[in-house]
Amino acid sequence: MKPVISRIVQALVAVSFVAAMTAVVAPAARADPPPPCYGSGCNGKDPQATGCSGSFAYTVASFTVDYGYIRVMLRYSDWCHANWTTVSIQQYAPADGGEFWVENTYGNKQYYGFDVGQYSTFWTNMVNGIPKARSCEFDNVTYNGTTGCTGWY
Repeated sequence: MKPVISRIVQALVAVSFVAAMTAVVAPAARADPPPPCYGSGCNGKDPQATGCSGSFAYTVASFTVDYGYIRVMLRYSDWCHANWTTVSIQQYAPADGGEFWVENTYGNKQYYGFDVGQYSTFWTNMVNGIPKARSCEFDNVTYNGTTGCTGWY
């Protein structure tokens, strides 16, 4: 009976030694940090300030107005599950200004207005990105107050 117990003990010691060495040699698992906000928790927050606009964000849809000088983009963050609108005004700014916004099918909206002579990139705060969302732009005068929107995504 003793030789059998001795072999079992030797096997357990060997398994324990291998397990201990594996734990020492194997690198620790790296967990990604949690998002700064998620879905409805992102409503009204700045995508730049929170970090949601980082490497996990992309443009879902876009369109141009004012002869292509203004590009309106629906942006989405996979990390935060949030949407916002980004507008890039290039070469010349509309003589009248305008506004743009993001909205989702839950009724959350965030607006941003731009004035005459502003050349830059602007963005709204975020809305919950779990329901479908769209980006819209309203040109105050140039096109008689026309509004353009992306589809719902």
